Amino acid sequence: MRIEIDKTSILFIREDGDPKFYGVKEAKGESNLFHWIKKQLANGHPDLPKNFPTDWIKKRMWKDGHMMDDMQQYLRTRKPVIKSKGVAWHVCLYNGMWAIQGAEYYWNDGSVRLIMETVSICKPELNIGNPEAIADQSQKVWEQIGVELGITA
Repeated sequence: MRIEIDKTSILFIREDGDPKFYGVKEAKGESNLFHWIKKQLANGHPDLPKNFPTDWIKKRMWKDGHMMDDMQQYLRTRKPVIKSKGVAWHVCLYNGMWAIQGAEYYWNDGSVRLIMETVSICKPELNIGNPEAIADQSQKVWEQIGVELGITA
């Protein structure tokens, strides 16, 4: 596998000898591909910067509190890459074309581009029974987005 990285995405390029992945039911093909990519990233890769994270988790996005389809999954860093104003930010990789086609389809065709973003993870106490905690977390996230965009109150 070769890897090309830019500011917002990572292109994983399949080479001879790299496995192909199949399975539409319960997103099995994409799940297996993400697991394989996670293992490759854990070993480090010469195409990536030396400080690129190696400790990744493969997870269904909704389990981290993201409002996504219950089958969509992603890779995210196990530990935050930055903490700012009480919000922990993780790097995540996901298939931006998920609603159209599984990542394994593109991978099997030669390459797959995964979106790379930073995300905050909802804390376990954030649930419908605790709306104040949800509002507090949301406020912190919006404040951080404002700082990153240079927009402050």
